[in-house]
Amino acid sequence: MIKLLFTLLLGSLLGSCTSIPPLKSHREILQSTIAMTGRLDHLAVKLRRAGASLCGEHVGDSGVILHKISDYPELYQPVAKSMWALDREKVLYVRPESKAQQSGLVFGDMVTSENIMSFRQMDTGCDYEVRVRIDSRANAFANGEKIFVTTGLMENIDDLPLSLVIAHELAHNVLGHVAMEISTKNEREADRWAVFLLARAGLDYEQAVADPVSWYRHTNKGDDKRKGAARARHFETVISEVKRLQAQGLPLIP
Repeated sequence: MIKLLFTLLLGSLLGSCTSIPPLKSHREILQSTIAMTGRLDHLAVKLRRAGASLCGEHVGDSGVILHKISDYPELYQPVAKSMWALDREKVLYVRPESKAQQSGLVFGDMVTSENIMSFRQMDTGCDYEVRVRIDSRANAFANGEKIFVTTGLMENIDDLPLSLVIAHELAHNVLGHVAMEISTKNEREADRWAVFLLARAGLDYEQAVADPVSWYRHTNKGDDKRKGAARARHFETVISEVKRLQAQGLPLIP
């Protein structure tokens, strides 16, 4: 799991604002998660496909994301149930141009596990679904089966550094880190895989790491700052390794 700190950057942005935007209603926040889910899937599918050969038996993808009332914080559940008649699991998202969409499946449909399996394509990437979590704190984490990214992060990060976040969490799942104690070694390994996954997907991994709001950049003083600098140096080493492999025409295998 990674904690994403934007203290100085967000402070300067907020300090320059002349007015405070109105608070969003629960309905607006829930509605925004649909677009966020689409954004996450659009970014994640490239990485999941790029890493398919590295995921062992964990491959396959239906192009469909379902949701149920328990997926939402308790405070939001009454509104979610009212908005979407969410008394049972229903379709939240269908990937454009997927087999599921071509079959006519749309938001709000009720489907069975058999229906989902009929849309599943076994060669389409790592089988780790990416989900939006309503939480104002900027964070992302993996649980061995899925990857979660908070609304607080998605509202404050561009697509390229967000792809780096997804790749890092995808690596944790692939490497089986979730069942282990969080350690610097595991974080460094996930960082390394993240750069490789971005490169395999044809994304600008150097820019993703260099982005001024990149998730790994710690702006606090003391120990956090030193850890951030060490992590940056590790990324530089991995980038050099990937460049060397690319120049030699060798496979990008972490």
